[in-house]
Amino acid sequence: MANDDFEKIYIGKGKKVENYDIVEVSINMDEASKHSFEYQGVNYLKFSVAAMKKTDDHGKTHTAYLSKKKSDE
Repeated sequence: MANDDFEKIYIGKGKKVENYDIVEVSINMDEASKHSFEYQGVNYLKFSVAAMKKTDDHGKTHTAYLSKKKSDE
């Protein structure tokens, strides 16, 4: 399946914690909650965290997003 079949919905950004293999991420819950789903009575949000090509003006090194299949409309 081609990447063109999906759109990225950005829900937050994060920053690598110095000297650790950890990325702290702040999520926009208003946007993220629109894309949560229920499975066996539990609410989930599936998203990805990726390194950005350049650090932004606020020192953020990573972006958080979810992939949503584009509709066939």
